[in-house]
Amino acid sequence: MPVHAVFFTFPLHGHVNPTLGLVAELVRRGHRVTYATTPEFAGAVAGAGARPLIYDNVMPRSLDLVIKPPGEVSHEEFHASILTITDEGFAPLDQAHDALDGDRPDVVLHDLTAFHTGRALALRWGVPAVQLCTTIVFNEAFNPYLRFTGLHPEIDPAHPAITGEREVVVKALAGQGLDMTPEQFRADQSAVRASLVFLPRELQVGQEHFGPEYAFVGPCLSERAFQGEWVPTTPRDPQRPLVVVAFGTFGYTSQGRLFAECVREFADKPWQVVLVVGNRVDPAELEPLPDNVEVHRWVPQLALLAETDVFVSHAGMGSVVEALWTRTPVVLLPQLTEQDLVAEQVAELGVGRVVPREELGGAAVAAAVESLLADDGIGERLDRLRAAMVDAGGAVAAADVVEGVAQAG
Repeated sequence: MPVHAVFFTFPLHGHVNPTLGLVAELVRRGHRVTYATTPEFAGAVAGAGARPLIYDNVMPRSLDLVIKPPGEVSHEEFHASILTITDEGFAPLDQAHDALDGDRPDVVLHDLTAFHTGRALALRWGVPAVQLCTTIVFNEAFNPYLRFTGLHPEIDPAHPAITGEREVVVKALAGQGLDMTPEQFRADQSAVRASLVFLPRELQVGQEHFGPEYAFVGPCLSERAFQGEWVPTTPRDPQRPLVVVAFGTFGYTSQGRLFAECVREFADKPWQVVLVVGNRVDPAELEPLPDNVEVHRWVPQLALLAETDVFVSHAGMGSVVEALWTRTPVVLLPQLTEQDLVAEQVAELGVGRVVPREELGGAAVAAAVESLLADDGIGERLDRLRAAMVDAGGAVAAADVVEGVAQAG
């Protein structure tokens, strides 16, 4: 019997893109999907077959975000970010309630981080929920992120952003008739029947701490027509390795300097190089470019990775999984604590190299690229990991979980 599924995720590429293959598979099976999202992602969501439920986001567009690594975040910025995350998590709530209260879903799928609206509505409506996890996960028994606690400022409960965040939660819960405190709401997992993890179990830290309620389905990749086709500036030379350098859709404080250093360091290398600089770096600032380097603001990443020999990345899980799916070894330049965990797992599996933040520079990146190109055994390791991703089941396995939860009620 067809079911109605509703998705709530952060309006960020790393949170939306991993879910699109699942959306497409549910629609292919005859189910109805509503997806709360912002104008930035409406086309991608509709292209996967879902009905976009458009709301106005609180955070800047994903393409306009600038991220600071640990140690550079001030006390004020840290506290403000907590309020912003909660504001964004509840941003779709009123519109979603008004649009869906008379057309209630059979299952709510909500982001692990942006759980707020999905959890509130699942509790109000008494419908089951599925948690969507796009990176390394944690639970009450095991939290690998706790080792980084000292890198961030301590939370001041009297800070205006923290008291304001609590007021946002109280108001949202009252509006939905939910009689619970903010602390009870944050801890309430009663509606969650399963967690979909969009990576293979091999990339998870502490795998033994996660039972069958965590379905490690691997990447749920789909057609990316909304990203367009890859059109190189320079014709591809199959005799020269293709090296791609990209920091994802966020801006990072270190990337302008790094791109400039890569232009200099890569100039005399026997490679073809594509730099993907995003919104925060002016390509003109990198000129004059050597003949073997081309610069793009954006590229259709999955299509480009299929032709890439080495991918230099910020270690965002979405980018890493796409690279490993295409059997592309990675040089990882982690900027955030989550990315540190991803990089450590990749290094342990032997399918990439890591350049720590304190060593970040064009020369170190070039050396890591050369190391991967000279690694005769990496192809076999990439093959094993790709096979594990295929065995994980992808969108088909994820849709099976959603159907099971919805039909069990």
